[in-house]
Amino acid sequence: MTLSHAIIGVDGGGSSTKAMAIDSAGQLIGDGVSGPSNPNNSDFESAAQAIDLAISQALAEKDVPIASICLGIAGVASESQRSELSAALYHRRPKLLDSKLHLTHDLEIAHCNLFQGGAGILLIAGTGSAAFAIDARGNAHRVSGRDYRFEDPGSGYAIGKRALDDGLFPDSDIDGRSSVAALAPKVIERASQGDLKALNVVRIESEHLIRMMVPLLREIDFKTRPLPLGLAGGLVEADSIYRSNVLYELKTLLGIGEARFPKTPSSHGALRLAWRLLNGDEPFPEPVAAAKP
Repeated sequence: MTLSHAIIGVDGGGSSTKAMAIDSAGQLIGDGVSGPSNPNNSDFESAAQAIDLAISQALAEKDVPIASICLGIAGVASESQRSELSAALYHRRPKLLDSKLHLTHDLEIAHCNLFQGGAGILLIAGTGSAAFAIDARGNAHRVSGRDYRFEDPGSGYAIGKRALDDGLFPDSDIDGRSSVAALAPKVIERASQGDLKALNVVRIESEHLIRMMVPLLREIDFKTRPLPLGLAGGLVEADSIYRSNVLYELKTLLGIGEARFPKTPSSHGALRLAWRLLNGDEPFPEPVAAAKP
């Protein structure tokens, strides 16, 4: 069967880039995975290359017109960053000039994936860390982990860096931000085995992660206008001693006793936004699109 067009969602982060493509009926065409696409960790051309590869895989190398595409890319927050990345993408894939394209940060797509366009607060802990909220009036609020003296508090990078500083691992094989963040699962595993240094790293970074969110909670007046809260990102989606510490700090520091977790990948949120870009309020074909996470 000849496909008339594709709708694509892309989730680009500091460790990998994931894409999902569906057809006009919501049937899954395919998905793709490539390397990191946060331009702050490399450059815009490298980010565009990773995104382009993930798109090609999601389309199963088929020459299908892309009707709409939403890209949620970590590190892309300003208009100048969006312009530079868009230019690099159009250079690699000129046919995107004929597509409806929404380029945003990864927080928006992760929020949409969890709250489906509704109000809520999202706290992300992956390679980096950040918080993003949409209030009851539809206004967006954001705080970035890179705005802090301890860069990306509570993230994989912060855990890995603190572990290196505390001598848990030799730093001779470390080459760049991603390799530092890759130490985090090892730190968490050692903490679960009772390693005192690793436990201290987990304790400190889980507290720093929650404290990072405090200015955003003040901004939305959380005490008088509470909103549901969700956690996303590889470090907190996995059931681990680190997630347990984060949930404990949420309760202890902020009095928040419940948190939501995503049931589908963030690329699914990007796909939902791409569908809305093309089809407006027409219902998103959730069961079909979610058939292959």
